[in-house]
Amino acid sequence: RMSNNQKIIKSCRVCDSREISFLCNTKNNHGNIKLLHHFKCNRCGSVFIANIVSGDDLGVAYASIDQKTYYEEIQSENEKKFMTAIRFLKTHSDNQDKIIDIGTGEGAFIEVLHENGFNNLSAHEIEGANLSKINNGITKSIYQDYDYRTIPSNEFEIVTLLDVAEHVINPQYLINTCSRILKKDGLVYF
Repeated sequence: RMSNNQKIIKSCRVCDSREISFLCNTKNNHGNIKLLHHFKCNRCGSVFIANIVSGDDLGVAYASIDQKTYYEEIQSENEKKFMTAIRFLKTHSDNQDKIIDIGTGEGAFIEVLHENGFNNLSAHEIEGANLSKINNGITKSIYQDYDYRTIPSNEFEIVTLLDVAEHVINPQYLINTCSRILKKDGLVYF
């Protein structure tokens, strides 16, 4: 049962269809929103959280997670994803292409890109994230905000999004942002 005082969106976060079905609620131990409302889109099949979440809500939620434990738990799976991405990018790009990694976390993928000969790297993460691992000459630029407004338009040949689209408040806005920041014929890898 949904709480009556929590505002929720009334359409799919992916295709904007109003043909959605309530699935369930889950308790949330991270951040200010204590109950998450899950819906499924009857048109595109996406499952999403319908709570209206602000950038500040996301910042509080991610700040409450034990980052060290989290990254240790996903390290093995991330290494596989990273190497798959590296193989693809080496085949479809030049080492000098301007790449931005959106949702970079602590910058682990940026480090792997750099280790594999990619040198024109930038990163984006929400405000408050600790990016000290990659703020030492590995990246040309680091952007931090909740709405991508600091990232310049028509700047990059490649945007990478590893485990990002399912975490954002508005996936369509993220895709539109990728279109805005990419140069003509740019590539999005996710």
